Amino acid sequence: MERVKFYGVGDHSAAFHLERVRRLSKSAFSRKRRLGVNDEMELYNCGLFISEGVYLKKWRPSTIARLREFSRKIECENGRFFASVSDANILGLFEKTDRAYARDLKSLGRIIHTGSSPVPGTIKNKTSKS
Repeated sequence: MERVKFYGVGDHSAAFHLERVRRLSKSAFSRKRRLGVNDEMELYNCGLFISEGVYLKKWRPSTIARLREFSRKIECENGRFFASVSDANILGLFEKTDRAYARDLKSLGRIIHTGSSPVPGTIKNKTSKS
């Protein structure tokens, strides 16, 4: 899969995905086109890496700071997108969703249905100490 997917803090594919997170942080919001469900899910997964504090050791503090700012933009963008999800369009979104993101979207659907916030910064790792 070419897109970013957060499988967990200890996932061995994290380095591959983190390079894409870094590249997306420079370009994701420079496009003027409307993002589709898979773009939104990829951004959501980027936000999970950042909110869990998963970074490459070689990254400078300035890169990490830029990623944290990127995470705030992701939260706003995901909030706008998921606020537009309704009973009328949810099935269409599921049909367009990449297989790797289907479980994420299903989980977010439950969060949206209950009125909780779907943004990455609000989902905590059960093992985190914060």
